[in-house]
Parts: sequence; C-alpha cells; structure tokens
Amino acid sequence: MNTPKPTPRTDAEITFTGAYTCTHHNDQQRAVCPVCLVTTLTAERDQLRADCENETKWAAHYLADALAAKARAERAEAQLAAEREKVGVLREALENLRDEQNGVPLYTREEQWKQAMDGAEAALAATEAKP
Repeated sequence: MNTPKPTPRTDAEITFTGAYTCTHHNDQQRAVCPVCLVTTLTAERDQLRADCENETKWAAHYLADALAAKARAERAEAQLAAEREKVGVLREALENLRDEQNGVPLYTREEQWKQAMDGAEAALAATEAKP
C-alpha cells in the first residue's frame, strides 16, 4: 500500500476546524502527517494543562474555605468554653448565696425574698452542674 507523502507545512499554514483537525489534508493523510499529529497532541496537552490549572484553582478555593470554616469553628469552641466557665463561676456564686440565706431578712420584704430565692432555684436548675 502506498502511503501518501504529506507536503511539509509550517505551523502558520495549518488552520483548524472543529476538534483540532487541519484543513490541508484529507483524513488518510492527516493520520500519517507528523505536523498534524504534533499539532493535535500539542492542542490536547494545552487543553489538559488549562483544565488542570482550573481544577487546581478550585481545589485551592475549597481548601481555603475549609480552613476558614475550621478556624471559625475553633473560635466558636473557644468562646463556648469561656461562656461555660462564666456560667460555672456564676452558678457557684449563686449556690453559695442561696446556701448562706437562712430565712427572710425582713418580714416586710418576704415576698421579694421568696421571688429572689425562686429565681435562684430556677437558674440553678437551668444550669445543672455537670460532673
């Protein structure tokens, strides 16, 4: 079988239509033309590089978002721990105050004292001490 000899061309002479195919050869000639093959492979390589760069940019974006979310979660956890510490201190102070009360200080203020003690009991019940 005779293999057609392609006419040498420069890159400037090759034009593309569609999916990286030149217009100066027919399909049979294009399959054996080293310029067409190199040009096609170069175009595919360039497209793969572009795709890879794009995916790398997106991966970096998602990684940055994940790291930012982790940092926010760590800050929230630290704030929560600080608030728990405050609640513990306030709970202990309220327990001490309640334990030191041995009755109404003045009978004229009995209703206010009872409301304060009921509030203290409710607050202590709402923040039940955890072992």
